Amino acid sequence: MGRTALLDAVVALLNADSPPADQAYAYLVIIQMIPEAMRFNPILEHIVHLDPLAGYNVHWRDGAPLTRDMITLQNHWRTISDAVLWDDQGDTESSDYNVALVNRQLDEPQGLAGLLSCVALLLWSSNQAGYNPGPGPSGLGKRDVGFLAARATKNPINSPVPKDGWIPKGHDMFQILEVDAVVKGQNWLRAYGEGWVYTELEGSVPQNFFDHKEELYCQVIGNVNTKTGGSLAVAQALYAAGHISVVGDLSSYNIVGLDNKITTSDSTIEWDARDTDFNVYDEVQTARLSGKDGYADVKYVVMTNARKVGISIAALDIDGQNSIYMYGQINATATLLGESHTFGLYRIEDRPEIHWTIEKGAEVSGPWTLAIPMKQKKVQIDLSLYRSRTLLADKLLIHDSVTLSPESRSATLKGENGKFRIDTTWD
Repeated sequence: MGRTALLDAVVALLNADSPPADQAYAYLVIIQMIPEAMRFNPILEHIVHLDPLAGYNVHWRDGAPLTRDMITLQNHWRTISDAVLWDDQGDTESSDYNVALVNRQLDEPQGLAGLLSCVALLLWSSNQAGYNPGPGPSGLGKRDVGFLAARATKNPINSPVPKDGWIPKGHDMFQILEVDAVVKGQNWLRAYGEGWVYTELEGSVPQNFFDHKEELYCQVIGNVNTKTGGSLAVAQALYAAGHISVVGDLSSYNIVGLDNKITTSDSTIEWDARDTDFNVYDEVQTARLSGKDGYADVKYVVMTNARKVGISIAALDIDGQNSIYMYGQINATATLLGESHTFGLYRIEDRPEIHWTIEKGAEVSGPWTLAIPMKQKKVQIDLSLYRSRTLLADKLLIHDSVTLSPESRSATLKGENGKFRIDTTWD
């Protein structure tokens, strides 16, 4: 159901520029496929099974109590079939056939909203039951139920689509919030880490969530440590049928340079949208990556109706130098799920290993990406950077902050000995 005529028909209905004949055909495809699905497709068994109030051994054809989703589905279908299937005035050859459907037969726009929400329910249940679970356009997520209904309610089929869109284009997004690490037998350590996020959307291509193998700092006292720093910013869109695996590898070294590595090759964090008993949306979750020498606790969230913010920093002028070693912090602060979170985008404390070369006026670092709720309209960027000098005292370049938004995406900050431009993108 997710890859063929039904999804194509839904797309045709969402496109206000589709020719009337194509829209009329799309209506007929949907109207014909819904009752076929109700008769033969096994996903309707799982609509029952997904309702915890109905239990897991209920079969809707056996006369068992119907779930709320099934009742909603049948009510929508009854309204649609009464209005469309048995209407003698319908003429599929006429160019104004779809106009008649919307205006006369479906009581614009409520009838169309019912039709689209019915289709979205079928596709959503298909994904939840494990059918067509692949990435991309294999089906519609739970946010798309509201998405399709809003399409009908806010922008009827014959209205032009506003250039800026008719509803926020949110996504299901994954974001790591925090990583705490404990290495056994250490009192004070510097740690560096690598981490990957595997998703179906990227075909299991790793997404690094520790940029540049940057150093993390934590103090261990009695095996209880402070929170690590480091770059924890990861944003990756997830569909409702999406699956992610988080793999971490954390190493540490003490003052004399002895390595003490956390082995996590056999330790992963799994999040699968189809496992609704254990993996939820819009709630902070914590999972542990364990190794023989320690462990790392990862806090993360999968948000519905979220957006991705890209952050880039350009060094326009650094104390008149062509190249320098620079250290310090670049942080981003945003509100997620009602709480403020700070993400370390760039964090090298006192051993600068990243060499910035200023060529033709700008050296760009990033972009770093952040997933935030769609309704969140601002991100605060903080810069605290120093220039490392071998024989002379280190020099403060900039210590400043700025708040950016979709309406104000760029800013230039001038510090005591440095000038930086910050650019953001809002997807």
